[in-house]
Amino acid sequence: MPRFSFHFEWLNETHLRLTSNQTHETEENQAIHLGQLACQLRHNAPPFIRQAVSGFSHLLIEIEPAIPDSELENWLKNQIEQFSAEETNPRIWRIAVDYNGEDLADVAKQLGLSVQQVIERHTQTAWRVQALGFAPGFAYMGDAPQALRLPRRASPRQEVPAGSVALAEQFSAIYPVASPGGWHLIGRTAQPVFDWLRTPPGIFHLGDSVRFYDINSPSNTPNNTPSNHPRDTR
Repeated sequence: MPRFSFHFEWLNETHLRLTSNQTHETEENQAIHLGQLACQLRHNAPPFIRQAVSGFSHLLIEIEPAIPDSELENWLKNQIEQFSAEETNPRIWRIAVDYNGEDLADVAKQLGLSVQQVIERHTQTAWRVQALGFAPGFAYMGDAPQALRLPRRASPRQEVPAGSVALAEQFSAIYPVASPGGWHLIGRTAQPVFDWLRTPPGIFHLGDSVRFYDINSPSNTPNNTPSNHPRDTR
């Protein structure tokens, strides 16, 4: 498994950014492994660590002010040396979608596809959870085929309903709770993906595989509709 090295950059007195020097990993695997490292840092965090979050190529560490740089950097270097990226044991989710999103027709027009072609490409793609963020339980699922890639909306919405299935750039996602958002809405799912009373509250884990299916497709009869419950691949 890959061993990580990083470039350290102080953004201000309480935030340190670590940019990965990995060059031989795919962006997808790098994002997953950085998420694993962020989990380790949070688990082993001394009192002066406020938070550790991962992006697709970097980590952001928030610390208490007035901590000596050497103390933090020595702790981080020790944690990174101990870290070994784990093989994920992904679960496979089958998510039912009603492709009635208010942006669906516009997405098809922007991409030069028919509405049905957008739906087919979205359901035929094997999506993988590459990162968690933006909002609690929000899973970035990649990679979208080139035919489905488009920039975010020029004007974000003030509120996107929970359960909205969306596209932006190389990702698809399900909005876990009602929130502002700038992604293109192509459908809705009744599958709950976030619940504060559950531990953990979000259903998706890094590395999970997600397949969407169209509930209005004639092929999804009561006898062959996939389950919304995950299947463990272990």
